[in-house]
Order: sequence, then C-alpha cells, then structure tokens
Amino acid sequence: MNLLTILPFCNADLHLARRLLDWTLEIDGRQDRDLLLVWDKKVSADDAARVVERAKRVFTNVVKAATPWSMPDETWPRGANWMFETALKTASAFNRPVLWLEPDCLWLKPGAINQIEQDYEKSGAAYMGMVYKVGHSGLPEKVMSGIGVYPSDAWKRLSLRLQQARMKTAFDVAIADLVVPQAANTKLVWHFFGEHGLPPTFVRKREATSPKNALEMKVIPKLAVVAHRCKDNSLLEILRSSL
Repeated sequence: MNLLTILPFCNADLHLARRLLDWTLEIDGRQDRDLLLVWDKKVSADDAARVVERAKRVFTNVVKAATPWSMPDETWPRGANWMFETALKTASAFNRPVLWLEPDCLWLKPGAINQIEQDYEKSGAAYMGMVYKVGHSGLPEKVMSGIGVYPSDAWKRLSLRLQQARMKTAFDVAIADLVVPQAANTKLVWHFFGEHGLPPTFVRKREATSPKNALEMKVIPKLAVVAHRCKDNSLLEILRSSL
C-alpha cells in the first residue's frame, strides 16, 4: 500500500504550506511518494506554481488540483470544507487511501508518513486518526480530527454528507458519526485546536510570563509523529534544535 499524501492551502496559509514542505525535506529527506496539492481558486497562478515547484523538490510526483470555483462566502468552515471535498473527489481517481494534512501541521519525527502508512495497514480500519471526546452540547460525542487517513473510496462514502453540511459545519464534525465507528484511534496523530482565534504556541517550560495559549512540549504524546496545530514557528524551532 502507498498512501497518497494531500496538502491543501489557501492565500492565508501559503507560508505554512511552504514551511511544511521545507520541514519534510529537512527532517526526512526526499520522499519517493505522490503528493496531491489542492489550493483555493483565489490563489494566484504564480503563487501556486511556486508551491508546486517547492513540492517537486520533496515528493517524486506532484499532482495538482484547485477548487473548481470560488463560493461567494468562504469564511470558515466553508472554504476548508470546499477544499476537503475537492481533494477527496480528485483523489478518488487514484484508488488509494489518502493522508489528509493541513498546512499548520508539523512532523515530529523522521519517517512519519511511513509509520502512519504501516499502522494504518495493520489496523484494518477504514479510517485512522486521533479520536477524541468533544464535550460540547449540540456536537457529536466523539470526532476524529481531520488530520488522518481516509479510505480509497472516501468520496463515495462521504460526499453526500459533506455536500449537505458544506455551508455550516466543519467537515470533521459533519462526518463524525460515519467515520468514528470505523476509525482506528492512533497515538501517531496529535491534535489540539486551542481557543478559536488563539492557536497554541509551544515552550519547553511554561513561565509566569508565558502567554495563556502556551503549551509545554510534554503535552505531546511520545508516540506522536505529526502535530496539529501550530501557526507560529515555536514548535518548529524546538524540533529543529533537537535534530
């Protein structure tokens, strides 16, 4: 089995997509794998081309796809949902399980994709990711974080629900009741959203002067190989200093 890795990006996270690609090469070297790059139609041709060129330095084969059109309102979660739909529909032609990433992910260890692929194959499950309790009324009891592995026929399984929920509900929440019962809960993926508008930042040790959204590295499970989410470079700087 060979996972198809998917990396989406929009104008707001161009720098994060570039960061993840550069970090992949730095921590793990060139990948003899296929990468599907999916971007928002509003990304300029020049910006998209620069990300594609960067990706080709890291992955043997890079497949490209843009959202087919721009919706009038793509504020969260609409834009993210639209790219997830575009990605799964495009990936369905490859007939392979897919690893969905997001630009604000970072690898924690070398060989992360290989490890995820091996554990997914061993699990025998349709999906694999971090399954967690939500704890909010009106939401599913459990959700699999978006970062994870989806089966080769994920578009067929999920498309109707995704299209129904596109305008109002984040895709991982919308499909939770379909995904969670068939998902392997893995420790390889670590997800922490933090407060809306206040993503986590990382420190080796919290101090009295640390911001309230600062997390110590010890919160990340030792078995984790990919972390989500980090929009600044705090986690990258700590990881790089450990190489």
